[in-house]
Amino acid sequence: MTDQIYQLKEKVYIEAFEDGALVLRLVDRSIFQFNLTALKVLELTDGAHSIEDIAGSISSTFSITEEEAATDIAELYAHLRNEELIESITESLKEC
Repeated sequence: MTDQIYQLKEKVYIEAFEDGALVLRLVDRSIFQFNLTALKVLELTDGAHSIEDIAGSISSTFSITEEEAATDIAELYAHLRNEELIESITESLKEC
């Protein structure tokens, strides 16, 4: 699970602020609000970083264990997938 790599879906944009972010899904003009921790995860959800990579970064930034970070990221990603904001590129690569 931690080797999964995700990216924002097409037509999903982040507007970052000092204490978090707004995410705009242009398809239906929906807006989602996220805190600073989620913003850091979203910034690394670029199609190049695995959950494990992001957990390492989050754990050092917010002084939590990598296991806690990976669990929190998996929960956030479940929400983001449900809202159709991200897509797995590792699953796409397996299909090729």
